[in-house]
Amino acid sequence: MHSVVKFRGMLGKILKAAVKKGIASSQVEAVRLGVLELNNRYGLIKGAEGAEDVLDLAEARRMMKLVEEGKMPTFSEKEFRRIVGR
Repeated sequence: MHSVVKFRGMLGKILKAAVKKGIASSQVEAVRLGVLELNNRYGLIKGAEGAEDVLDLAEARRMMKLVEEGKMPTFSEKEFRRIVGR
């Protein structure tokens, strides 16, 4: 299915913010993620378990971008164990 859609106002701002924060690589990808989340919330299509994997991958990409920008710290296993007290 092919569609041409122009988002203005709040929807456009949300899509741009999703890209800026690294949640999605493009506004089209942000729309795809939104559709998957719509399915997750309302169970529209049963058997779409892989959709959650797509959302998890988007979150992992966002976190990696933060790490690369120095906005999220990383720890060695030794440092992590010290922090959590194990």
